[in-house]
Amino acid sequence: MSKSPFLIILLLIILIIGCTGSNKTKNLITGTLYISGNEPFAHLALFDDNNNYYKIECSDSLEKELWQLQGNVVNLTCTIKEKTESKTIIFVTDFKLNN
Repeated sequence: MSKSPFLIILLLIILIIGCTGSNKTKNLITGTLYISGNEPFAHLALFDDNNNYYKIECSDSLEKELWQLQGNVVNLTCTIKEKTESKTIIFVTDFKLNN
């Protein structure tokens, strides 16, 4: 009898965690990569064809690859982390060079 409240609570926790796991939509954004800001606060950014500005956040290894591609047009697979009127911060998980 004492195990049933524990099991119910455990099942509820598993259900809550399972439902909140991956609710972020993946987006594909195409634009030109560039470096924005001044050292030591420079960061990767992207401008698309509609002059939308995206500040890029990503893993260190991906950042090193993208840093070398500044000035190139790329397709970014990302999720939107934060969006305001003046900027959009995206978290990039993958990219393809757009030839």
